[in-house]
Amino acid sequence: MPKPLLCVTVTAPSMAELRRRRDAIVDADLIELRLDSVSDPDVAGALEGRRLPVIVTCRPEWEGGGFRGSEDERRRLLGDALRSDAEYVDIESRARFDDLVASHGRRVVLSYHDFAGVPDDLRGLVQAMRATGARVAKIAVTPARLSDSLALQDLSARFGGQDGQGGLILIGMGPFGAATRVLPGRFGSAWTYAGTDIDGNYDHPRGT
Repeated sequence: MPKPLLCVTVTAPSMAELRRRRDAIVDADLIELRLDSVSDPDVAGALEGRRLPVIVTCRPEWEGGGFRGSEDERRRLLGDALRSDAEYVDIESRARFDDLVASHGRRVVLSYHDFAGVPDDLRGLVQAMRATGARVAKIAVTPARLSDSLALQDLSARFGGQDGQGGLILIGMGPFGAATRVLPGRFGSAWTYAGTDIDGNYDHPRGT
């Protein structure tokens, strides 16, 4: 399995600051541009002049993000990103933007977040997400104990290495999921995430 990549998530209050922070990142493999964090989201502006591959994300409040506009507006932004030359676009599986995923699946990161726990049927969830044709299935759950991360290892054993069906991102959020973020290779993740702070600095959790 290839060594997992490092994706740095960039947030900012404005597009100008988002671009500044984007361009300050020099030792990552991918940059996630969080359009839901800015007051003036603009896909073309976010992508212009970039030097590294990007994931465009516009996360709604109902899935832990900051976007407060309508779903029609958010769908338009994601559609613009898919019609652009962005390397990846993150779309929530519960958004049901099925036509966008079907039309541009090879560049879609289809994501699912559970901030309360670990769902019982993770296998079924991944199977359903992969059936959409999305290139990457991202599962982020919240373990209540260290042993809960075994469910993510089970997903890796079941679905990992199936390159023809796309990659996996398996994340345990919170303190009991730290191993999944620091050692993504052990969990079969194609990449792990690091986040910027208010000054644009970030932790560097690249694992083996």
